[in-house]
Amino acid sequence: MARTAKHSKEELRDMALTAARAVIAEKGSRNLNVRAVATRMGYSVGTMYNIFEGLEELVAWLNAETLDALYEELARAPVTGKPETDLHSLLDRYLDFVTANRQGWNMLFEERPPEAKAPPAWYLEKVAQVFTLLGRMLHPLFAPGEEAELTRAVHLLWISLHGLWSLDADDKLFIVTRDPLEKTAHDMVDLYLAGLKARKGH
Repeated sequence: MARTAKHSKEELRDMALTAARAVIAEKGSRNLNVRAVATRMGYSVGTMYNIFEGLEELVAWLNAETLDALYEELARAPVTGKPETDLHSLLDRYLDFVTANRQGWNMLFEERPPEAKAPPAWYLEKVAQVFTLLGRMLHPLFAPGEEAELTRAVHLLWISLHGLWSLDADDKLFIVTRDPLEKTAHDMVDLYLAGLKARKGH
């Protein structure tokens, strides 16, 4: 029987997120649903809908925790003003984080159902703060007034690297290359930096 709620909404939300991560660890993210989380908590499904609008909002909160943890890890990377040094240092931290948090990382990019709503503004802000760190590394390669070009460069690099993560997560990277993920990622960064420098003759 479901328990009578004795916690605040914030406490219930934290409990739900903990329960959701336990479900994911045991059964995988594709088996995550509102009923499974409610059962794990010992509360009714109705209580879950008093906390979240539905599964999509629950997943957004889980992903937000992953993004916060990623930001905290990447923010520790030193910024020397030398893009080659800084970006490779950031990438090493990035790779370590993805390896240690594979399930949470995969959830950030799993396909959403057709009826899913657009991510809330607060969630997009968490994504943007990670992009900001990457932008700091690339900033020396762009002149004043080239903010739009810098933003586009950040997004393109992120998209390119995510392609590697996705292939590696599906055990399909070997189809494209026999090199390990780490070497391939660093080589991609070198090529990208070379292209950015060539565009301005740096």
